[in-house]
Amino acid sequence: MSKWMFIVRQGRGSKKIRRRITLSLAFLMGLVMAGAFAAAALGETSPPASSRHVLVISVDGLGGSLYTAPRPQVRIPNLRRFMEEGSYAEGVVGVYPSVTYPSHTTLVTGRLPAQHGIYSNLSSREAGKNPDDWFWFTSSIKVPTVWDEARRAELTSASVSWPVTVGAAIDWNLPEIWEPKSGSYFDAAFVAKYATPGLMEETMTAVGPAQPGENNDKLRTRIVAYLLKKYRPNLTLIHLDSLDHDQHEAGPGSATAMATLEMMDSLIGELLAGVKDAGLEDSTDVFVVSDHGFLPVERTIQPNVLLAKAGLLETDDQGRVTGGKLATLASGGSFFIYWPETQDLRREV
Repeated sequence: MSKWMFIVRQGRGSKKIRRRITLSLAFLMGLVMAGAFAAAALGETSPPASSRHVLVISVDGLGGSLYTAPRPQVRIPNLRRFMEEGSYAEGVVGVYPSVTYPSHTTLVTGRLPAQHGIYSNLSSREAGKNPDDWFWFTSSIKVPTVWDEARRAELTSASVSWPVTVGAAIDWNLPEIWEPKSGSYFDAAFVAKYATPGLMEETMTAVGPAQPGENNDKLRTRIVAYLLKKYRPNLTLIHLDSLDHDQHEAGPGSATAMATLEMMDSLIGELLAGVKDAGLEDSTDVFVVSDHGFLPVERTIQPNVLLAKAGLLETDDQGRVTGGKLATLASGGSFFIYWPETQDLRREV
């Protein structure tokens, strides 16, 4: 089993890449999958591409310092194993804005948000539209993805909760999507509506539904282990989001976040065990990646208040934006302002 940490080429022994590298997974995964094709072209005896496998584990919110300089009491043996036996980077150069959906789309396309079209988590920048709708649908991606290339090469793919995958050309797909009003981020019945037909029911029968109060990432991990053993996909993607959630809620460096980091490490261990149990240990390259890290925030600003006072935004009695001369979007500590192409409101803004 080859181990790759934050999209760095696997070599013999442990390698640390001292410079920061660009957040792009698609190119390196392409190298892994293309290796067998190149060998075949040269007449070398090498396993066909269809016998190679790639597992991508995205731990949302896993900043580099969490594994390069963990707190003494934090136990992350599996991440440390990647660093010792594989290759890793101390950090990566993220995209702008450095939030989950743009970053994950860059990982699987190798393109910047301005090129691939996923410029934020939220898909709506129009007043009056549902502010909780996210970029769930892969039709919003404007460039080819790694799963598109896999299908073109007649390779199979699986995905569990990877962002922007509703409707994707993925053979076994449980996309990330939820009903905003319910607040449940992995509602089996809701996800099933957008998943590969019958796959949610099949996996729930095989691994059992989440237990009351059980972390959703544990269920996702069991599902991926099942898919690896049952279908042996060439490309498998899984998105674990609990570390991100708990850092937002309790703060980076909090006891809650550190406990969740240890749980993420444990789930990585379960996924590695799943690879071995599926008999794929000798033919699998494993990537552990992330989308962004965290910094503590001590104050917030509310630019929409100023824009409303200037008459550029209209609000209801609850302070919600209902219209106006422009549209705004907050994303990753950034603030975007849009106005019609027929008007130039720079002076007023």
